[in-house]
Amino acid sequence: MIADAAERYIPGMRIELRDAEWRIDRVDVPSHGGHLLTCTGHSELVRGKTGTFLTELESGTRILTPETTELTDDLSRGYAATQLKLHALSRRQIHEYIWGIRRPLTPCRTSWSRRYRLWSKPDRAS
Repeated sequence: MIADAAERYIPGMRIELRDAEWRIDRVDVPSHGGHLLTCTGHSELVRGKTGTFLTELESGTRILTPETTELTDDLSRGYAATQLKLHALSRRQIHEYIWGIRRPLTPCRTSWSRRYRLWSKPDRAS
C-alpha cells in the first residue's frame, strides 16, 4: 500500500482538486486507507493557502502532468495578451513583497526634496 502511494502521489506534483490547482507538499498513508495529501494552493483563489485532503473523501482528483498541458497561440497583435499577463504577474509579486512586511514602503521626503533642489538649479557650466 505504501508503494502505491509513492507511485501515485509524489511531493512536488500538481493536482487539480475542488476546481483549484494544488502542489503536493507531503503524502501520508493513514491506517484506514487512502492517502492524506498536504498541499499548497497555486490557482488564484487558493494561492499560498495550505490544504489537507483525504483521497477517499475527494472525488475527481486529477493529476496534472506536462504531457496533458495544452499550449495555445497568442493571436493578439504584438503578443499583447502575453505581455499583459506577464505584467500583471510581476505587479502582483511586487505588491505581495511590499505588503508582506509590517507596513508599506514610503519614500523618504527629504531625499525627494533634495533631488528636486538639485534638479531645479540652473547649469553653471553654460
